[in-house]
Amino acid sequence: VYTPLCIYFSFYNKQARTTGSMSPYGGSATPHTPVPISGLPKACVTRHGLACMLDRPQESDLDQCLAIFNDVLEEGDSYPFEQESMTMDEFKAYYLSYEAFVMRHNESSEVVGMFYIKPNFPGRCSHICNGGFCVARAWRGKGLARRMAEEYLPLAKTIGFKGSMFNLVFVTNVASLHLWRSMGFTELGRIPKVGNLKGHGYTDAIQFFKDLEDQQPFQGNDGDSTDDAQAD
Repeated sequence: VYTPLCIYFSFYNKQARTTGSMSPYGGSATPHTPVPISGLPKACVTRHGLACMLDRPQESDLDQCLAIFNDVLEEGDSYPFEQESMTMDEFKAYYLSYEAFVMRHNESSEVVGMFYIKPNFPGRCSHICNGGFCVARAWRGKGLARRMAEEYLPLAKTIGFKGSMFNLVFVTNVASLHLWRSMGFTELGRIPKVGNLKGHGYTDAIQFFKDLEDQQPFQGNDGDSTDDAQAD
C-alpha cells in the first residue's frame, strides 16, 4: 500500500493560526515579504519522467492548492490537525504565510504538488526552517515528493535559512522516512504515541534535522543562483 507523501512536521496552534507565521511557539507580528528568487519558474523532471514547472503559486492556482490540502487533511494520517478542511482564508494564512511553491504539470498546467518553507521557531531561532509538502492524490508515486525535496533544500538556503527541521514525521509514513533519510537528514529522536492518526491510532514520530551550511543555493534553468538573504 502506498503511503501518502504529504510531509508536514510542525505543530499548529490557535495562536499561530491567527498570526500567520505558524511557528509552534506563536506567530510574528511582522508580515513576511517573499525573498526575490531568480530562475523561477523552473523546468523540472522527476525520476519517473514527469515533466513539471516549479513556480510560486499564482491566484489561478489557489483553488487547486486548497483542494489538494483539504484532501490530505481529510485523510488524517499526515498532518496533526483534527479539522478535516480549511477555508480559503485559513489556507492562505497557514500555507502561504511565508514562502510557498507549486509544481505544475507541463502539459495540463494542473497543480500536482506544493510545498512551503517557513521558520520552525520564532525570533532568535528563526534561522531554522520547516517545510510542508503535499502531492495531489492522483499524482502520487511518480517521484514528485523527491523532486520537490531536491528543490526545497537549495531554496531554503537561498532564502537565508541555516538548517531544516521536521518535527513530526509519523512512523507510518514510510515513504517520507525513506526520503529524508536518503537525503542525509539526521534523526534527532523519536516521540512515542504523539499522533492519534486515522486508521493507525496513537503513532510515534521521528524528528529530523539537516544543516544547510554546505548546501548549494537555488539555481534556475539559466544556471544563475540567488545570493543568500536574511531568513527573518
